[in-house]
Amino acid sequence: MRTFLRVSVYIVILGITLYRCFFNLGKLPPQRWDEQTNIHVVNTIVSKQLFPALLLDGSPFFEKPPLWYWSTFIVSVLFPNSITAIRSVSAASGLLFIMFTVWAARRWWGDIAGIVSWAILITTDHLFVNNPGGIFSTHTLRSADLDSLFILFLVLSFIASLTHVSPGLKGIATGTFSALAILTKGPLGLLPFIFLSRKSLPYALVLCALLVIPWYAYMTAMYGWQFISTHIFYHLVQRSIVPIEGHNNPWWYFISILTNRTFFLSWEIVAMSVVWLLMSGLYTSDLRIRAVITMLLLCLIIPTATQTRLAWYILPFYPFAALTVGAFAESLSRRIPGRSM
Repeated sequence: MRTFLRVSVYIVILGITLYRCFFNLGKLPPQRWDEQTNIHVVNTIVSKQLFPALLLDGSPFFEKPPLWYWSTFIVSVLFPNSITAIRSVSAASGLLFIMFTVWAARRWWGDIAGIVSWAILITTDHLFVNNPGGIFSTHTLRSADLDSLFILFLVLSFIASLTHVSPGLKGIATGTFSALAILTKGPLGLLPFIFLSRKSLPYALVLCALLVIPWYAYMTAMYGWQFISTHIFYHLVQRSIVPIEGHNNPWWYFISILTNRTFFLSWEIVAMSVVWLLMSGLYTSDLRIRAVITMLLLCLIIPTATQTRLAWYILPFYPFAALTVGAFAESLSRRIPGRSM
């Protein structure tokens, strides 16, 4: 692709993504229940200037790690009493993770992979629209929720784990982004560690521990068993092994979401892409394709195995679905005589 045309295409991609993430960002009122709760927690930080603990209605808030709340606090101080501002961390994170996904696809496989990966993400209404098809799903890239920032750090950690740099630098980068993902939403941020070599893994583990442990140590020292039982045993362990708060959807719930056109247009293309990449030999020959398909499957299997099932638990699936389809499209394009993947 010629340089002028390439630049023009990616400028258009950036413009459309900006529009999809930010246009009328503050139009809808805060959504129940999580967005309303998150906004309340951030407003409490703004009014009381408390760090590093979080408060809700005068009591410690143990439900989630603090990074999204701290980040949103900074924006809220600069632009107080603005629903647009308080959603902007999520919108900016969504813009960045889409563009980094496009960048990775293009760098790894080519321009067609980058453009197709973007097309998959930008047409996935589950990422942008509340309650698609009338089914309850309020967490999006445009809501004051943690998911968008978590996916950004997960994607960055994944990309770092597959970058051709020294083992130490790879481990440090992967560990840093994984730690930020954990401090945003939880331990699924560790998933990219499975792609690290034995030389890189110790760097990643040490760096991740250095960044994550201080907050957990502080909260444990301050609140003891109350923090451990609520944050770890209730919101992580119990949520995984039994349905809590009435969210007892069946095991096929996420499959039904992915096959629902109002959520996701292209499940058939994803399935076709996986089959093609497996049968064509690219899965065996290309480490990055193996890693992308592995993450794709893990981001479906883990939410399905979790007994508390909510529609937004599947959101991390989409960037890896986009990369899978992008690799498939690039592979098809290079079947043209004279080209190879």
